[in-house]
Amino acid sequence: MVCINYNDTITLVTTTVDSYGAEIVDQEYDVPAVVEMATGYAHSGNQDAITSDAIAFVDPTNADVLENFYRLEEMLVIANLFGASEAQSWFKIENVIVARDTQLCNKVDNVQLSLKKVRPVGGIS
Repeated sequence: MVCINYNDTITLVTTTVDSYGAEIVDQEYDVPAVVEMATGYAHSGNQDAITSDAIAFVDPTNADVLENFYRLEEMLVIANLFGASEAQSWFKIENVIVARDTQLCNKVDNVQLSLKKVRPVGGIS
């Protein structure tokens, strides 16, 4: 029984290194998700900083999530929810938390991805 309505779509991105040593996009997977974002601003030491973190809950029954389950931490995410440019929508998966109902049915309820804002990677198609 799925209790989460996955109304958003994110793109999971795997990367590789080209012959020049630059990171490029290898594969992309569109995955249903629910994304919550937080953006902040800080000023200290004569520097301005804009931070952006996000949490994405992805569908644990999705074929692409299941195929790459043990490699999700290596992936990047494109989450363009508010019509921003694609260059502003890149995140790195920092942590993966698997929520499992261990007392009733011992099934995975959801997969939570903790995301951190990063620069875009070249080679996107």
